[in-house]
Amino acid sequence: MKLRHLWILTGVVVFYSTASLGADANTKKPVRSTRSAQVTSSQNKLAATRALLIERTNLSRQNLRDSLPHYESELQNQVADYEMKKELYEENAISRLDVDKSEQRLAETRQAMAQIQQRISEDDIALALTPEAAEEESERLAELPLGGYDETASYMRYNGAGPWSLADTKKIAQFFLARFGRSLPISALGQNFDS
Repeated sequence: MKLRHLWILTGVVVFYSTASLGADANTKKPVRSTRSAQVTSSQNKLAATRALLIERTNLSRQNLRDSLPHYESELQNQVADYEMKKELYEENAISRLDVDKSEQRLAETRQAMAQIQQRISEDDIALALTPEAAEEESERLAELPLGGYDETASYMRYNGAGPWSLADTKKIAQFFLARFGRSLPISALGQNFDS
């Protein structure tokens, strides 16, 4: 009798659990639309973050460029001060410590200027690598004649000795097979295209 009650109870539990699963399945939204919304949202966030980063990098670069004239005038003053202190030291008017301090300040200013110029250069490189900058530069590039070569900060271009298209790949593969007795290596195209 107890075994029979156990079987009935198990059957009731299974029935209700499958019924509730079926009801949940009818109320769920399709996963595909949610994922595409998440992808679009992620892409929008990425684009906004990229734009903010580019704006901040531009601002940082401009602030660094604006600070350079101050350092240049400071450097000129310190060079003049150092030269004057060197002469005074040679005349025994001041101690060697004063000359050393002046030389140290001069070296620190030169190092600060070098660091600022390095940071400006790094910002220039970072901004040149943005997709927008690459697109602008590719639009500015003139069309190269056959055999032409052009080099910019972002591109090195060579236009080859003759016209070529991906449609010519079969001819090249056939030539290679006839000439070398084996198929064209995968690295010839960067990936394996099955003909």
